[in-house]
Amino acid sequence: MTQTLTREQIDAWADDPSGPVALHLKQKLLPVEGEGGVIFPPTYADIGYNIDTLSDGSRVATIDSVGSQANRIEPLFKEPPYAALVPQIEIVYGNDKVVTIFDAGHRLGDALIRCVEPDESGFDLRQAAHDAFLAFLDRGDATQIAKLAPTSLVFGVWDSRDTQAKWPRLV
Repeated sequence: MTQTLTREQIDAWADDPSGPVALHLKQKLLPVEGEGGVIFPPTYADIGYNIDTLSDGSRVATIDSVGSQANRIEPLFKEPPYAALVPQIEIVYGNDKVVTIFDAGHRLGDALIRCVEPDESGFDLRQAAHDAFLAFLDRGDATQIAKLAPTSLVFGVWDSRDTQAKWPRLV
């Protein structure tokens, strides 16, 4: 079924508890260069281009992914106006290299967090992260993770070096 959607229709569906749970949108895209321009899909470490063959024999390539979109959204929280919405955790190591929690691959669960020393105020991020992950594992309570690094809950986190707590990305 093809239907022209209006903002009002989408808003009505969103407000209706018995409304649709998903929308399927088919959209023809044009390269920046215009009709006939060349595009290069993203490559993946294990497969190169992600090209699928459909049942009718046509081939389609993945142009964007949820993970890729999330990776473009997350750095926005380092700069105004979004930086004011979340704690700005910076880790200084080596020759004064600074990495933010938004740059660390596993966010609050990154191994880099395990290497930090308590700051001048006595706050120990390593211990706070450990305690937050244990609260999540033991009681299902993610409050402390949300207070320390809320983007870890939005974009996913894996405490791979300590508690093994995992939280899948919401985006």
